[in-house]
Amino acid sequence: MNAVYYANAIAELGPDLTRRKRPVEFRPGLTGEEVARLEQELGIRFPPDLRALLSVALPVSPNFGPGFPDWRSAPAWYLRDRLEDPIEGVLFDVESGSFWYEPWGVRPAGMAEALSKARAALAGVPRLIPIRGHAYIPVEPLEEGNPVFSIVQTDIILAGNDLPGYLASRFHGNPPSWARSTAKWIPFWSDIESGSSTE
Repeated sequence: MNAVYYANAIAELGPDLTRRKRPVEFRPGLTGEEVARLEQELGIRFPPDLRALLSVALPVSPNFGPGFPDWRSAPAWYLRDRLEDPIEGVLFDVESGSFWYEPWGVRPAGMAEALSKARAALAGVPRLIPIRGHAYIPVEPLEEGNPVFSIVQTDIILAGNDLPGYLASRFHGNPPSWARSTAKWIPFWSDIESGSSTE
């Protein structure tokens, strides 16, 4: 695990982040027991690299704002909403008529049926965990090195080839030599990000 890297990254980026207009607080990292409780309550698994970061220090945006989620103190309903935001955003675009994923087959003529078909299909896509704001990392595959996406409905941008790359690009740090130079392909989310398989 790369806990040493994340400890150094926090030491490097921390002073800048705490001085911003929307400051970030760094609190003690999550314990193994806290991670296990969150995974049980929320029905998620933290990817190893995100878990390593959160075990070193817990970055928190005050007042449960749109920044870093407070995994320790935020209400469970708030964390569930953050986890569901990407799916709800896709469904919003389906409802507006601006999005349909080609592998889902022919779009039903009725809106209720289209939403039902989309929701059922989305239940099988890799889940995403919020890192900060609109930045999310996939849970699957449950291994280090998954890409980070910036997601606003179906406007999806690759924000980092992996978590260290995202932190470096967003906060002007230095990625380690082992950071990924290309992003893994994540089913559905990478398709939307690349603009393929959509109508």
